[in-house]
Amino acid sequence: SVLLFDGGKVEVGHNAKNRMAIVPKKILKSTKRDLGQDVTYNIEGQQITPMMAASLILKKLKQMAEEELNDIVNDVVITIPAYFGFKERNETEQAAINAGLKPIALLDEPTAAAICYAQNRNREQTFVVVDLGGGTFDVSILSLADGTFEVLSTNGDTVLGGDDFDNKIIDHMVAEF
Repeated sequence: SVLLFDGGKVEVGHNAKNRMAIVPKKILKSTKRDLGQDVTYNIEGQQITPMMAASLILKKLKQMAEEELNDIVNDVVITIPAYFGFKERNETEQAAINAGLKPIALLDEPTAAAICYAQNRNREQTFVVVDLGGGTFDVSILSLADGTFEVLSTNGDTVLGGDDFDNKIIDHMVAEF
């Protein structure tokens, strides 16, 4: 999720991402990893918190969903990193409310992936879900028996994600070439 702050306007998503190289000082990205932390970003003279950034992203997603569905979107289930604690979960819920949404549940991302995976499987099994997002990394071990999931173990890293891999590759390329 990328945000561009430019002259009082905010762009979210692809338009912002496409301008990252041109105006990097006006860009926020991977702010989800900072939810629950005492962090403020200074962009274009504005003080933006991770919760404010999340709210802007969720507001854009709400708008896109309403345009696609040609209907009002209110009640939502939001997926979140498995390691999110009480503060991160509260800030996610508040960001959704600020975006005009009613969060009816927060679901760990690996659990959501497991539900999709096991949807048409009727056998008992234990499996691992690995979730490598842009800013976060989660691993969960789940069991499925009689149509019921049990999360056996979950852990994650707030500062290890696809962005970090991208940065290491860029650093390597710069050093080599």
